[in-house]
Parts: sequence; C-alpha cells; structure tokens
Amino acid sequence: MRKYNVDIMNELQQIKFEVQQMQAEIEKFKFHRSTLVTWIVNGINGDKTSPSIYEASILFELSKQKLR
Repeated sequence: MRKYNVDIMNELQQIKFEVQQMQAEIEKFKFHRSTLVTWIVNGINGDKTSPSIYEASILFELSKQKLR
C-alpha cells in the first residue's frame, strides 16, 4: 500500500512539473503571437520603427515575472 502511495505521489509530481512547463510555453506563445501580429501589421503599413525579432525576444525575456 505504501509503495502504491509513493508511486501516485511521484506521478502527481511529474504531472505538476509538466503542467508548469506547458504554462511557460503558453506564455511564450501568447507574447510571440501578439508581437508577430504587431510586426506583420506594422510591416503592411510600412512602419519601419517596430522592433526586430531580436529586440522582441529581448523584450520577452525582460517581461518575465521573475524580473518584474
């Protein structure tokens, strides 16, 4: 019975870790999606002052909650 409980706890810890990883990936997609849409619209409108992809990735890194 004890081994069964330990197995369940290990499985739950693994699931928790995977969920946290997925949440982090979702946050990246949210940021990159909005940045990409802005970049495309600005490109269509001829705005050359929008940030480059490199600048956008730096902004993403700086926007993480750990740095806030």
